[in-house]
Amino acid sequence: MLSEEDGGPRMIAESVITCPRCGHRATETMPTDACLFIYDCKYCGEQLKPRSGDCCVFCSYGSVPCPPVQETHARDNEDCCDSAHARSRKDWLGNARDSLLAWWLPQAAVIAGLVVTVPVRTAVWVGASGELNKRPALGPLQGG
Repeated sequence: MLSEEDGGPRMIAESVITCPRCGHRATETMPTDACLFIYDCKYCGEQLKPRSGDCCVFCSYGSVPCPPVQETHARDNEDCCDSAHARSRKDWLGNARDSLLAWWLPQAAVIAGLVVTVPVRTAVWVGASGELNKRPALGPLQGG
């Protein structure tokens, strides 16, 4: 590993892991010579595993990538903003709030639509179609 004395960046040994299920944050010390594949959330007990393309839970859910990845970046003099690792972390569903809004609320709405009464479903469809009808209509096709 490179150190500040060797002219390289200092390795960061701690990372804040955020549970995607409950949002709990915990500061953990990362192993310096290996990747951690399984982490149990200390609040809800969710078992975290690396996302596809990440080597460990710190790279998927941590505030700082694991030391082996840090070392690779430092050794290769790779700009963190241009690396494939950094691009893989820009997942817009990477946090619990966004996942809730983009995935779980729509699913709940679909399921609720299956169990509500017909008058409620009708009111929702009429309201939605009223909003759709406010959009400007397309004009007739122009022939050439």
